[in-house]
Amino acid sequence: MRSAHEIGIVEFNDADLVASRFPHDIPESYIPIGLFESDAICIDVETNEIVVLDHEVKDRQLCLAAQNQESLVTAMRLAEKYFDDCARDLASNDQSAVEAIAVECTQIAGGDQFRSFFCSLIGA
Repeated sequence: MRSAHEIGIVEFNDADLVASRFPHDIPESYIPIGLFESDAICIDVETNEIVVLDHEVKDRQLCLAAQNQESLVTAMRLAEKYFDDCARDLASNDQSAVEAIAVECTQIAGGDQFRSFFCSLIGA
């Protein structure tokens, strides 16, 4: 079994473990890859887009996270670096930097349709 990899409030983990921690059955058209707090991050089998499924309402898609796995990984690496930098400089509270990193992650992920995911993740 792989160990989890956490970036901010996202935890990437084994599909079976993600499914076991999500309160609803995950439709077969999705492959779970992680949790965004309590919501499931999944690959849409038909489109390859990364979607976030709501833990409160069965089968409700909260938002899109990225156009595909590669763009999600690249954007998440940038977010991880940002979080590491913030941990080193706890006095920094630059809202323009927060918004800039959210925009950059959004563009890497594939465009504005992924903005809400990264704004929530980064806190913009």
